[in-house]
Amino acid sequence: MPIFSLFWLVGGPVTVVLAVRTIVDVADHSRAAFYGGGYSRTAWLVVLAAGIAFWPAAFVSSLAYWLHARARVVRAERSLAPAA
Repeated sequence: MPIFSLFWLVGGPVTVVLAVRTIVDVADHSRAAFYGGGYSRTAWLVVLAAGIAFWPAAFVSSLAYWLHARARVVRAERSLAPAA
């Protein structure tokens, strides 16, 4: 089996799982946290859901979320939380 075929066969399901996990994480944070981080929660959900149909796009958008956007969203969410 050529490497490219193996990559395509394994990469698709792995990326779909990653994208679904990312969608769950995005849905777990409030719209206000995304706005505070400079992002739109709706846009992330649409891009990730549409990316599942073409898995390389879902892989790239999931990586962008986990490596860059999530930190800003979590930081914004913490600043919005009331002091305990």
